[in-house]
Amino acid sequence: MHHDRLWLPGHIALDLQYDLPRASGITFILSSGYGNDQFHEAAQLVLIDVLKQHDIGWVQYVYPERCPANAFTDLYISTGVSTLMWMYDWLRRRESGKICLFGYSFGGNISIEIALVRQLHALILLNPVFEYGEYRRQQLGMAAIKEWRRTKVIDLFYDGQPYPLGYRFLQEAERQDLEKRAASVNCEVHAFQAENDAILTPRAISGLAQASTLWEAHVVPGENADHNFEHTEALDRLRASLGPIVSSIAEG
Repeated sequence: MHHDRLWLPGHIALDLQYDLPRASGITFILSSGYGNDQFHEAAQLVLIDVLKQHDIGWVQYVYPERCPANAFTDLYISTGVSTLMWMYDWLRRRESGKICLFGYSFGGNISIEIALVRQLHALILLNPVFEYGEYRRQQLGMAAIKEWRRTKVIDLFYDGQPYPLGYRFLQEAERQDLEKRAASVNCEVHAFQAENDAILTPRAISGLAQASTLWEAHVVPGENADHNFEHTEALDRLRASLGPIVSSIAEG
């Protein structure tokens, strides 16, 4: 496994760790949830274990807005997409094989955006957020949304740490219309939704599976299958579901 710090245009730090493939010729780029600032996201680690069994490479990265070397925290949909696009191009310069994406929550949102404009072998999603306007309204409440609109900035808290975010985030979300556009993704998509997510439901991924033969919808059952996906029982169920999917991707 390799650790590295890359520098994006503008001298912006991007931390990553990776293990590129030896035989399979397939590599996954893993995009995390919105608040993650390290490489220890539980669902990513489960996927990496499964990928290793099939000699599939992987790349993890930390959003520049979550890297301590950078003095900003305002992670927008557009900047997340730009970073993942940069990661895709970085990998393509090093590997001629097949590229796949895995995205959890916010990472799922931006991974779909990349799948609409770049060639992918496969896409795996976990609790993807399609409509961030509605998601933030349910997460924060209408009073907070109105105050955010008035002041143009809000503090989002993850693990007790405040992350100031401009109102532009909601303005971008209102224009995205991702659920409708996602049906045009031109690779196989395996989308997972936790049964006990406090906000998200399987409605979006089930609808996409009905609209496109490339989409498959999976519900991870159980009381412990929530949005954060950190409970051992839920992770074990996810691992069991990922096994045959990754095996099929490796053979395809």
